[in-house]
Amino acid sequence: MNQLLDVKDLSIAFETNEGLLKAVSNVSFQLHENAILGIVGESGCGKSITAMSLINLLPSNAIVSSNQMLFNGMDLRSIDKNKLYEIRGKDIAIIFQEPMTSLNPLMKVGQQITEMIRLHENSTLKEAKQKTQWMMKKVGLSNVKKLYHSYTHELSGGMLQRVMIAMAMICQPKILIADEPTTALDVTIQAQILELMKQLNKENHTSIIFISHDLGVIKEMCTEVMVMYLGYCVEKADTSVLLKHPAHPYTYGLLQSIPNPKKGKSRLYAIPGRILKLSERPKGCPFCTRCKRATEKCRTQLPELQEISTNHFVRCFYPLDHPQN
Repeated sequence: MNQLLDVKDLSIAFETNEGLLKAVSNVSFQLHENAILGIVGESGCGKSITAMSLINLLPSNAIVSSNQMLFNGMDLRSIDKNKLYEIRGKDIAIIFQEPMTSLNPLMKVGQQITEMIRLHENSTLKEAKQKTQWMMKKVGLSNVKKLYHSYTHELSGGMLQRVMIAMAMICQPKILIADEPTTALDVTIQAQILELMKQLNKENHTSIIFISHDLGVIKEMCTEVMVMYLGYCVEKADTSVLLKHPAHPYTYGLLQSIPNPKKGKSRLYAIPGRILKLSERPKGCPFCTRCKRATEKCRTQLPELQEISTNHFVRCFYPLDHPQN
């Protein structure tokens, strides 16, 4: 598969009243054509801002640096604003977590999709409207002529998320960023949306960056997973390998936290401790304050991200199933 996106040593910091706070440190990842890359971790670990930095959707106090940020061979760090606006929405599209706050409540939903076409394609209003209704049907919406003229408050959460997907897919982007797109939906609708995204990935050959805190959802969706904690990539591997052989204690803790009906009424596992604030990031391993295996070395030195087997990387001095030394 051809490599579509190549990001190396991405770091993000924010200028605040408390000083410069580092939010993401030296994160590297690649995305291949037709692949689905999952970025997983608890809230505040840097998942969303890592993805949003690709198309400059971060607030003005963000400071972004990287050694490389190539999209289809093009350096996203050096392109001008006009080219970036052209790429954003057309080549790299986004589905946000909350469609109700992402869509304009004063515009009809069909018009919002049509506007995306008119912005990026040389289409007449009639052509754009026809394409909009076709895409609305493709994402599973019915009675699209009526829905085209509906407002957001007239649609359910599941319908609004399908509208968001239609808007994101209308220009057939090469990359789709899905930022926890099913979090606000009930389980049945969530399964339908996930299946729809897998279908669009297969039929349209759209690569997906799927952001989630849920490894159960990641298991269903992704071909490769990057686990983040406190702004660091702590583990990265093919999905099947990571789920069967987690090497980082944090990844293992996330897997243990997935509800399992076979365990009956036993207490649900929770990773001990709390997520630190950005201003509290430790000098050594980011997970050392919550890890039972942590030593003085972990608290004072930052482990490198190392390849422990083919395409399986972990940032840990004492990976699971490896003897301590």
